[in-house]
Amino acid sequence: IERSEWILMSKPYIEYASWEVVQVPDIDNAVDIQFQLVENNRGKTVFKVGHSSVDRSFVAAEYDVNNLLGYGISSSMALQYSHIAKDVSFSISHPNIFGGPWGYESSVNYRRANSKKADEQDHVLHDISFSHGVSRRLDDHNDLLVSLGYSYLTLKNKDQGDNVDYQPFVDIFSRDVEQYSLSGSWRANYLNRFLMPQSGYKHSLDLGLHRVLGNGSHSDWTSFKYRAVKYFPLKLGPSNDQDWVFFVASTFGANTSLGSNDVPFFNRFFGGGHGSVRGYKPFTLGDKNADGEARGGDYQTDLSLNLVVPNFISPDLRSTLFFDAGQVHLSKIKLNKMRYASGLTLEYTIASYLPVTVSLGWGHNPGGVEKRKAFIWDFGFTF
Repeated sequence: IERSEWILMSKPYIEYASWEVVQVPDIDNAVDIQFQLVENNRGKTVFKVGHSSVDRSFVAAEYDVNNLLGYGISSSMALQYSHIAKDVSFSISHPNIFGGPWGYESSVNYRRANSKKADEQDHVLHDISFSHGVSRRLDDHNDLLVSLGYSYLTLKNKDQGDNVDYQPFVDIFSRDVEQYSLSGSWRANYLNRFLMPQSGYKHSLDLGLHRVLGNGSHSDWTSFKYRAVKYFPLKLGPSNDQDWVFFVASTFGANTSLGSNDVPFFNRFFGGGHGSVRGYKPFTLGDKNADGEARGGDYQTDLSLNLVVPNFISPDLRSTLFFDAGQVHLSKIKLNKMRYASGLTLEYTIASYLPVTVSLGWGHNPGGVEKRKAFIWDFGFTF
């Protein structure tokens, strides 16, 4: 019964599912299991304003259609304007074609990003991309996805002197390039619940084979990224705000060139902030150019130790003490260059209308011009 409830709750067009045991009238020792379902609106428009530690201030609009034509098809069109980038996207997906374990997802995206506003090396990237993937649900907790992607990218740089990677790339490939990708991913989710999990674990693995073409030249490389999180319940209280939970999160990523040309600089990993090393400003870890802007890295190593402690304020508030270690490495992994931070993260959620994450952290060993960021916050309001 609980498995059936979990499957129903995983459907994008089901907002809530519950069940109860009901005695069958006039029949001894017989019961019925009755499920109550609340379906999401098949069509809804969402407007968002907020602040993200990555995108800074943003406004967004999104139109979603769930369970299109009653076949479980989901589609979405989204617009977002932020301090860093402008994004337009359209996607359509179906997790269970003909009721079986196979599914598909397709997307079209346009993005214009100014990296200098994100403390990366100065360049403006225009990206028009298409992707189509086929998914396979292995069981209730494991999914596979294989996808093909194509991107047409245009790079610009008004101040070429401070980006040590831009001009060498343009000299070989030109400012207009095409990128092809064959990607595969595995997702395993054994968490006991989606919001504020108390036990279980989650894994993700992403593999890719990529080629950039431009000006008669090409660059081939592979990508690898593995992320895992494991929760250990120490003492669970009568409500979420009284839990003691320890959890560990780790990330390892690697881009490996298959030829004489380097991995394109705009495909590198960047570190700092939420999801990396809190206590440092997003996009600021790793090697820098002469102006102190991050160049990114071909390797990413992150480890986070977290202790959820009681706050006795609200079941919708989770307070977590953290110790983060991580870095992005340009050409080879150097563990002596790891950066460390510790502090407190507060996560507060009122349904899906007001997600807020605030981290108060301190970077222990910044190097060179790396930027500490003691206060990091992500705030969004949906209406």
